[in-house]
Amino acid sequence: MKKSVAVLMILALVLSLGASALAATAYPDAYGTYYPDDYGYDFDYEFYPPGQGPRERQRVVQTDVGLLICLMEDDTVYQFVPMPQVVNVEYKNRDQLRKEDAEALKEAHDAAKQIEGKSLKQSYFFTVPSTYTVDEEHYAKYVFSCPGNNVEVSVNGNPVEVVSINGRTSYVAKVTERGCITITVDK
Repeated sequence: MKKSVAVLMILALVLSLGASALAATAYPDAYGTYYPDDYGYDFDYEFYPPGQGPRERQRVVQTDVGLLICLMEDDTVYQFVPMPQVVNVEYKNRDQLRKEDAEALKEAHDAAKQIEGKSLKQSYFFTVPSTYTVDEEHYAKYVFSCPGNNVEVSVNGNPVEVVSINGRTSYVAKVTERGCITITVDK
C-alpha cells in the first residue's frame, strides 16, 4: 500500500512538472509584448520636492499599475501611463509643486469652495508627461472615491464627464486636460 501511494505521488510530481513545461512552451509570451528587459525606460522628472533640483535621469520599472488614456469615441485604451510618471498632488501637499502650479491649484480650490449649493470634497493637481495624449478626443481615466450626491468633477474650471463605477462612492472622471481637478458634491 505504501509503495503504491509513493508511486502515485512521484507520478503526480512528474506530471505537474510536465504541465508547467507545457504551459511555458504553449504560452512563451505570457507578458504580452513586454519582456523583463523591456520593463525599464528612462524619463525626466518634471516635478520634484522643494529644496531639491531636477533629478538625474532615472530608470523606472514599469508594472501593471498606471493610468489609462482612452479614446473618447468608444472608450478603448489608447495609451498606458505607468504610475511613476503620473503627477497627482493633493491640495494639502501643494508645496511639492512648482510655484505656478501650486498657485493655480490654490485658485481652483478656492473657486470650487465658492460654488453655491456645492461642497468641495477634494482638489488635486494632475498631469502626465507631454508624450501622452490628453485632449478632447483622448481622456485620462481618473478613478476616485467620493461620498455624496451629484458628484461633479472640473478640470481647470471646466466640467468633465463622471461615470459611477459601483453605484455608490467609486467613480471615473474622463479628464481631457492636465491641471487642477476639483471634486464637488451637493450640500
